Amino acid sequence: MAGGLAKALFGYDFFISYAWVDGRPYAEALERGLSAPPEKFRCFIDQKEMGGGEAWRAAVRKALRRSSVMILVASSAALERDNVFEEVETFSARDRPLIPIDVGARIGALPTTHRARPYLEERLRFEEQEGPSRLVSGEPSPDALNFLIRSFGFVRVGRLRSLLLGALVCVFAGLAVVAGFSYLAEREARQRAQLQESRALATLAQGASAAGDQPTAMLLALEALPSPAFGGIAPCRRRLLQPCGRRGPGTRKRHWQGTAAP
Repeated sequence: MAGGLAKALFGYDFFISYAWVDGRPYAEALERGLSAPPEKFRCFIDQKEMGGGEAWRAAVRKALRRSSVMILVASSAALERDNVFEEVETFSARDRPLIPIDVGARIGALPTTHRARPYLEERLRFEEQEGPSRLVSGEPSPDALNFLIRSFGFVRVGRLRSLLLGALVCVFAGLAVVAGFSYLAEREARQRAQLQESRALATLAQGASAAGDQPTAMLLALEALPSPAFGGIAPCRRRLLQPCGRRGPGTRKRHWQGTAAP
């Protein structure tokens, strides 16, 4: 139950590709060895000979997409089967690790024109000693299992690095969002404060105009206007108003008349 749930959520660790005619016992023994404790890898292995219908082919393609590593049991028949080549080609396009188990050094002996050679010749592979006899007996060597387990360790490290990088990207993205909201909130608060100050200055301008102090009323009215260039009330005009605010209306009028240009 738990294994089926893990496969549904996380996919497979290994996809085992082989030819039914000569590699089935070996491939099934690989699956048993990798699935056994303590590793308990999640493995997908084709339990039917290809040609089982379009539904089964779709299931195989789905398993390919959801597998981290592909193991190719490179027997003579596997290197010539169309369905095995299709699996190799499809998985190679996903840029994920493909590990051939070279049975009888057959990969190195492939002709340069062989369709599978470009996908396999540069791959890190394991050469199974006494390959043909092990295919017949269905007994992978302990070295083959250890090689696959060690290889998957590197895949786990790469996966952890990717997860860590993704987590860091999410953290920085979250910080950027918080900073953006903080900036918007601060700007809105400044705008509200500017609006309140503009309304207060407009009220003062109306009072100065009613008192007959037109110069002060004009300056206060100008101050009440938003000033985007300075982010609010212009500081220079605010300083001009400060001395006037400490005098009565009549004194302010005489002050502005006294400082006017001749």
